[in-house]
Amino acid sequence: YINMMSWTQTLSIAVTLVLMYLSGETSGVGQPCGNSLAGARIVNGANAKGGTWPWMARLTICPGKTSANECRICGGSLINDRWILTAAHCIHDYDNGEKVDEIRATFDDVYVRDEYAAKMSDYNKETVRNDIALLKLPSSYDLNAICLPPYNLTTSGGRGCMASGWGVSDLRVYSPSNTLQHVHLPMADDNLCAREFPDIDLNTQFCAGILKSNINVCSGDSGGPLNCQLTNGAWVANGVASFVSKRGCTASFGVFTRLPKLVRI
Repeated sequence: YINMMSWTQTLSIAVTLVLMYLSGETSGVGQPCGNSLAGARIVNGANAKGGTWPWMARLTICPGKTSANECRICGGSLINDRWILTAAHCIHDYDNGEKVDEIRATFDDVYVRDEYAAKMSDYNKETVRNDIALLKLPSSYDLNAICLPPYNLTTSGGRGCMASGWGVSDLRVYSPSNTLQHVHLPMADDNLCAREFPDIDLNTQFCAGILKSNINVCSGDSGGPLNCQLTNGAWVANGVASFVSKRGCTASFGVFTRLPKLVRI
C-alpha cells in the first residue's frame, strides 16, 4: 500500500491538449506501450488473469463527508507513468452538490491516491459528450501503459476490440465485480448506432457490442478503455466507456467517447 495525498482538486482544462502532448510518447507506433497477455478472442465475459490488462485502474471515487458505501466505482487506464484516462462523469460533482474529495486507484496490488483530476472543459452532463478526464498521479509508476490511438485509426463496424472493467457482471445482484472482467466487444456500425441512440454525436462518440447478445459494459465500467489491437500487436485505448441504454445494460450497445479524434499523432 502506497499512502499518497488524500484529497483531489478538480480542474476544468482542455484535456485534448494534454492528450496531444502525451500522444507523442504513447502512440503505439514504435513505442513500448500496449503490451498485453490477452488472447486474440474472448466471446463471453470472463475473469481476466493478473497482468492481462496491466494499465487497468480500479477507481474508487468518494465525495466529501460521506461513508465508504457512497463511493462510486469506475475504470481507468494508465496512458503513461503519471496519467490515468477515465470518464468525466466519474469525477463530476455528485447530484447533491458535494465535490469529489478522494480518488483511489488500484493497479493489481499497487494502490495510489491521485494528486488532482482534470475533466474536459466542454464536458456536457446532459448529452454526455466529451466524456473524458485525466487523473494525475503524485509520482511516476513503472507500470505498463496502454497506447493512445493514432488519429487515422479506422472505426469501421466489426473491428475486434476488448472491453475490461469491474462493473456489474450479474444483473440479479447488480453490484460491481471484485475481479477484473473482460469481453470481446466489437465496434458497431455507425448507422446501427445512430438508430439505437438518435441523439448520439458520431464525431465524438461511437457504439460497441452486439445487439441481443446479453454482453455489454455496465454500471462500474465507466471510464474504462475499449482496448483495440494494432497490426503491430500494440493495444490502444480506442474509446472510453461512457453510458448504456436507459432500457438496461444488455438492451443495446455501449456508448464510448471516441478518442482518435482527440489525439494528434
